[in-house]
Amino acid sequence: MKYAEITVEARRSLFHGSREEFPVGFILRPQPHGYVHGVAGDEFDAGIRRVEGWLERFRPPSMISRLAAVFLSRSIAAILHAGGHDEHVYQVEPIGTCERSCLWWYDSIENYLLDDVSIPEDQGQLWAENYWTNKPPPRGKPATYEYRCRSARILRIVR
Repeated sequence: MKYAEITVEARRSLFHGSREEFPVGFILRPQPHGYVHGVAGDEFDAGIRRVEGWLERFRPPSMISRLAAVFLSRSIAAILHAGGHDEHVYQVEPIGTCERSCLWWYDSIENYLLDDVSIPEDQGQLWAENYWTNKPPPRGKPATYEYRCRSARILRIVR
C-alpha cells in the first residue's frame, strides 16, 4: 500500500522516535549507521543484518529499502515495538512517498534469523513478500505497522 494515497490529515499523524534532539522544522533523513545496518558488531547486530539482508533480497524494486528509510509509527506506543527509540518523540510529516508494512511478518522472519536458525526458503520468501505488500497478519494475530519514507519534516516535539 502506498501511504501517499492517504489524506493529508493522516500524513500529519505520524511519529518518529530518536535518541537525538532535533528542532521543529528539521528534516529527518535515513541514518547510514542506524539500527537496520547492524553496525555495533555484536551477536544481536549480526542477527539484524541477517534479517535485513533477507528482506532486502525479496524487496520489490519500487519499494523504499529499509536500509535507506526513515521509520515512522502511527502511535507513540508503536515506536518501541517497531524497534525505535523514545527518548525524544516527534510528530512528523513524510516528504514524498511513504509506505506501510505489517511488522508481524518482519517479526516472523526475525524469530528465525536472530537465533541463526535456517528459515525455510519458501516460507521466508512468503513472509518477506507479505511484509513488502503490507498483508495483514493471520487472523487473531496482533498487527503493528511501520511506515517508511525517504525523509520527514518535524512538525512538533511531543517529548
